[in-house]
Amino acid sequence: MLEPHALLKSLVLAAPTSGKWISLGGTLHSFKLVSADTGGTFALMEAIVQPHTLVIPHKHSHEDELSFVLEGEGGVRLGDQEFTVGPGSYIFIPRGTPHAIWNVHDTPSKALTLFTPGGLETYFEEMGAVYQASTPPDFAKLGGLGRTYGIEPVMDWVPELSAKYGVRMS
Repeated sequence: MLEPHALLKSLVLAAPTSGKWISLGGTLHSFKLVSADTGGTFALMEAIVQPHTLVIPHKHSHEDELSFVLEGEGGVRLGDQEFTVGPGSYIFIPRGTPHAIWNVHDTPSKALTLFTPGGLETYFEEMGAVYQASTPPDFAKLGGLGRTYGIEPVMDWVPELSAKYGVRMS
């Protein structure tokens, strides 16, 4: 039997400035720890949601997601339930759960998000390249990436959440 963390080759220390920032329209993402750092067990991301932004509603088929709100206040929809979250809030999203995140305020919100197992950092890097290639981004390419990584958008939520909260999709 393997010792705990026997798959890890070395300890990893992530400095506050570590990780490159990936822009996805109204959101910024920086992976502080990636799958290669954790033996594939998880990836850790810092995310910033700009004011009046709706993150594309979606669900993951491979990863559980845990977020800890650091700054700002936002909204979260998990399935058919909606919540307001602020600093100190924890949000656990089991794989397969449709969810949406938004920021209705005039200041950015910030959270740390853990994905388990790891691997979604590659998805975010590839999405960033699509966003950098054109404005608006090529949604057909984004859809193909999502299918590759087991991410399914929930686009029928967008009109309702946009109208209800005055947010726009990033």
